[in-house]
Amino acid sequence: MTTPPKFRLGDRVASIAGSSWRGRVVGAYATTTTQEGYVVESENGPSRVQIYSAAVLVPADAAPGTQAIADIAAERARQVGKGYTEQGDDIYTYDELALAATVYACPPKQREMLNLPAVIWPWGQHFFAPRDRRSDLVRAGTLIVAEIERLDRAAQE
Repeated sequence: MTTPPKFRLGDRVASIAGSSWRGRVVGAYATTTTQEGYVVESENGPSRVQIYSAAVLVPADAAPGTQAIADIAAERARQVGKGYTEQGDDIYTYDELALAATVYACPPKQREMLNLPAVIWPWGQHFFAPRDRRSDLVRAGTLIVAEIERLDRAAQE
């Protein structure tokens, strides 16, 4: 089943990754790494156009104001750019995304004490790459968003 497009021509959108960019959707695109992308014309001038993955765009009136939300969206866009797409997420029907988020969200000392990566990490250990606390929480948030989106898509089928 095909997912309906996130935006239509003329919709006002805002980027939640990197710089704050607002504009209107003037076109759409898809590539092998970006399943759904949009051409956005800036509100600051008709000749200023950017392209964005759907993952980093929100309706302009719903654009979050915190850096944490922007960082989660940027991490999701980075993951999609590496090939971790919605279609790939859809195969994880046994809570793998939520389990991975749990491992990243757990404070490092407790994670180590409970040996969480060995106990509940759903993929090969070489895929677990903790960094600093904030980066790990951003990854956890990104995985939670991916799991929620997967559940929403499954409910539409």
